[in-house]
Amino acid sequence: MAALNIVSGLLFSQAASAAAIVGLGVLLTLAGNIISFTYHTYQQERYPTAIRALSGSCIRGALFQLSSARS
Repeated sequence: MAALNIVSGLLFSQAASAAAIVGLGVLLTLAGNIISFTYHTYQQERYPTAIRALSGSCIRGALFQLSSARS
C-alpha cells in the first residue's frame, strides 16, 4: 500500500488535467487512509488496554477509544 501511495503521489504532482488530479487525489487519500487504519489497528493489538490506559491524558485516551470503536 505504501508503494501505491508513493506512485500516486508522484503521478499527482505531474498531473495536468482536472480528471487526473481528482482521480489521483482520491487514490492518494484512500491509500493514506488505509495505511493509517492498519497502523492504528496494529498499535491496539500490540499494547494491552492496561498499558494504553496509563499513557497520555484521559481525554486523549477517551477520544482514541471512541474513534476506535467507530471503525
